[in-house]
Amino acid sequence: MSSDAEGNKPWERRPSESAQAYGAFRAYCGLGSERTFVAAAEAVGGKNPSLLRRWAARHNWKERVHAWDIAQARDDEAALREERDEALRNLAREADRLRRIGMAGLSRLVIRDPVTGAAALDPAVTVGEACRICELSLKIFLSLPSPSGPADGGGSAASDISRLSDQELREIIELARQRAQGSKEEPPDASE
Repeated sequence: MSSDAEGNKPWERRPSESAQAYGAFRAYCGLGSERTFVAAAEAVGGKNPSLLRRWAARHNWKERVHAWDIAQARDDEAALREERDEALRNLAREADRLRRIGMAGLSRLVIRDPVTGAAALDPAVTVGEACRICELSLKIFLSLPSPSGPADGGGSAASDISRLSDQELREIIELARQRAQGSKEEPPDASE
């Protein structure tokens, strides 16, 4: 986006532009896809649309509103990228939390009887539950876009988040709920 000789952005008020003309220009910019001189005239108190057309010609609204639209689109894209990145960070944190739960479950699977020293499975953690938690959390990590991926944030085909099915997401949520509630129920079989 270019600036004028004084460093002002194209959509900022020009020295020769009256406050009313600039207010009408801002209203015109703000209309987005509904942008018309009639709508802008109504937005600034019912001015005559022909007056806005004269201001538009005198103050080069066409070029300025184009620069405004480009700047707004860039801002929107940056905000979307930040939202996506935050969602991916949250997903990675949750996957790591689930991985830790699964690993804790796996480490508790085999216990030793303090008297006999015999190895046995801990009845509080099922093998299927611990394994499925680990499997799903690993799948989440593998599906996250690589930090060194393309600038648009997309990863390779192997790191496509869409590879995680709705069923798998439901299982992750259910397993996390069961763990939080201390449930010892066996999770649903992935083949169902």
